Amino acid sequence: MKKIIYLVVLTLLLAPVVSEAAYNTVTHESGAQIYVNGRNYTLGTTTNVESYIINDANIQFAVATGSVISLRSSDKSNFSFDTSCTTQSVACGASESVLTINCSNTITSHTITVTPSGTCSSGASSGTGSGSNGSSSGTGTSAPSSSPAPSAPSAAPSTPPAATAPVVAPVVVPPAASVAPVAAVVAPTVLPMMSAVKNPTSKLVIGEPAKTSFQPTEKLKVDFQYKNESGKAMTVKVIRQVINSAGKVVKTYTLSKTLKSNAVLKNSVSESLAKLPPGEYTMSVKVLDTKNKNKVLEENSVAVAVEKLKKKVFVLGSVASVDSNVGFDAKVLGKIKATATLPVKVSAKYSYTNTGAKKEVVRMIRELVDGNGKVVRSKTGKWTMSVNEKYSLTFSETLPSSLPAGEYSFRIRAYDWTSKALLAENSLGFKVELR
Repeated sequence: MKKIIYLVVLTLLLAPVVSEAAYNTVTHESGAQIYVNGRNYTLGTTTNVESYIINDANIQFAVATGSVISLRSSDKSNFSFDTSCTTQSVACGASESVLTINCSNTITSHTITVTPSGTCSSGASSGTGSGSNGSSSGTGTSAPSSSPAPSAPSAAPSTPPAATAPVVAPVVVPPAASVAPVAAVVAPTVLPMMSAVKNPTSKLVIGEPAKTSFQPTEKLKVDFQYKNESGKAMTVKVIRQVINSAGKVVKTYTLSKTLKSNAVLKNSVSESLAKLPPGEYTMSVKVLDTKNKNKVLEENSVAVAVEKLKKKVFVLGSVASVDSNVGFDAKVLGKIKATATLPVKVSAKYSYTNTGAKKEVVRMIRELVDGNGKVVRSKTGKWTMSVNEKYSLTFSETLPSSLPAGEYSFRIRAYDWTSKALLAENSLGFKVELR
């Protein structure tokens, strides 16, 4: 399961950097850097396309069914693009912006032009996809006697997704006759990643796992299927086993199914790894003909590794803005431990100031948001405020040990209760790291 990197030297001044291969075979190691218009961007390991071209102002990805684009900007660039792929999202976190395009639907091969520009607003997200809302616990401070205190939580408003900006065509500048070659530009070209599946061409098709190395607290999730091409109905037995590096079977599962001619047996696996010691394992699947002395019709397997258990550690980040009407109390933030092992309770105090010219009824929303802009939990309340009045609320949020590693933020938004217009927002970032 190793990726092999070859370096290709390009010496023409104005020639675009091109990475090209066969159908959905261009992938990249973690941290692969590309440069567009003076800024650097990171291609995620999930990127899987036919080819791509880096121009002065944009990147052109050639995609087909199953292609994936993952692009990160530490400068928090905005991204504009146009595609018929099913899932598209642009998430703006506290320290970076992330573009994700997943062509999981059946599409015609085409080119996606991604144009970075400007800087996004922290906490903003747009595109198609799914999110989930939950509830979280919190305690409030006393409200000023001249105005009513925040009311009990109510439903959060529906905020329409931001519109995708139009695609900007690349500007082609003809090379001048007098331009001399400059220092070589080194562009990594990565060969296809070795499959974790033993026999990718087998009639017993096992899908590639999202990754091949797991913490004991995680689950191995893969799908497999087998088509009866015998021309007649038949009863098959499926034996699925987990085998350690010494060849010992540590888990066995069986399934019997009668398949009509050309029928397809499909099965989704969610294998717990909790009781397996660290090491390398193979999940083997065999299909047997029960009426022919359990003859093996087809077999296949996928190789994975179980890592030594790591701790999940909370790492405190920073406040996104110091100029927002939504602010965080620095004294309370100073009491939060910079690092702590999960589960951990985090307490913070935020406020909103009505700087308008009239009394305001405000819907305050507190959300726990992951690095992709997905809302993990949400809490809302109603604040009625006089001119120049400031309300504060202290909340406590328990981060469970089940929270996946990654980047997160506590995002606070203030909306006008009637018009639903966004009045102000701010966020407090943090990370969950495996150590």
